[in-house]
Amino acid sequence: MARNKNVKTVKVGPHTSEHDWSHKLKKIDRWLDKGLQVKIQLVIKGRSKYILNYPEQEEMLGNILKDKGYKVINLWTKYPNIYAFINK
Repeated sequence: MARNKNVKTVKVGPHTSEHDWSHKLKKIDRWLDKGLQVKIQLVIKGRSKYILNYPEQEEMLGNILKDKGYKVINLWTKYPNIYAFINK
């Protein structure tokens, strides 16, 4: 099966620090400027699967991306992860 090279994936966790977000957002900007699609995957591992409130995490991810000036095209949950396609 061929992979789609026009889609780049960025993986983050629910406890990703601001510093790490800033690096990932710089990468995202470069990819979007090149015309590539970006998928963000909120990876939830271990005990966090049972502790976290998924609608709250979806909202948090959407708010972070909107605050940074990105347009969320599609936001969905596939247990245990949350995904978002974004654009500028």
